[in-house]
Amino acid sequence: MKFNKYLYKALSPNHNQNSKTRYPANAFFFSLLSAREAVKILLAISGIFGISLSIHAQAQNGIEPLQVNLTKNIRQIEIKTDSQTIIIERNNDSTHSIEPPFDKTSRPCPPFCIQPVTAAPGVETLGELEMIEFLQKSSTDDRVLIVDTRLSEWYRRETIPLAVNIPAESWTIGLEKLLKERLGAKKTDNQWDYSNAKTLVLFCNGYWNPDSYETIQLLVGAGYPADKLKWYRGGMQAWQSLGLGTQIPR
Repeated sequence: MKFNKYLYKALSPNHNQNSKTRYPANAFFFSLLSAREAVKILLAISGIFGISLSIHAQAQNGIEPLQVNLTKNIRQIEIKTDSQTIIIERNNDSTHSIEPPFDKTSRPCPPFCIQPVTAAPGVETLGELEMIEFLQKSSTDDRVLIVDTRLSEWYRRETIPLAVNIPAESWTIGLEKLLKERLGAKKTDNQWDYSNAKTLVLFCNGYWNPDSYETIQLLVGAGYPADKLKWYRGGMQAWQSLGLGTQIPR
């Protein structure tokens, strides 16, 4: 749409009504014909004004406006524990790209093959929002344990906040000890009692990494209740691809 210079002059607050400047006779008719367009302009301006007010209000409240939220209605999530406060949010640099080693697409298969969507019947597969919900639960409920099944050197580099490291090989070597000492299971007369066992949320490096999948298979084979096992299949690669923050273990 072209903006008519005569209409602009007629509407200008600096326009002198007594001015001898003459405007073409069609200026009046143009303004009538462009009423709909004028409304569009006013609505656009009001929309921009509304956005600026929102940003200004956030700034006044000491909140820096974000470009990249967790969801449409959730800016970030604060999780408090006895020892720390964790902010779950996404990287707000809209030009940011996933960094090595998770920018890599192809690894030798085997062993790094694409894992199925379901780890075992009855085991829930989680997305990122569900994973965040379990992070919140684990901060107040010691019956929920977030488990990073990767090798310790991967874990020490960075992990998902609140995760503990129990590498996949540890489950194979010392499953009975882990069940008794860390997971709340009891063994009586060669029978495992899982009534007080923890809910485990397991993950590894991602879709291509077998560590968490094989750990779940092992646990299910040992009789661990499937409804107490959760699988974040996307793992570290999916977490990082969304710009979600990680933690360097202490």
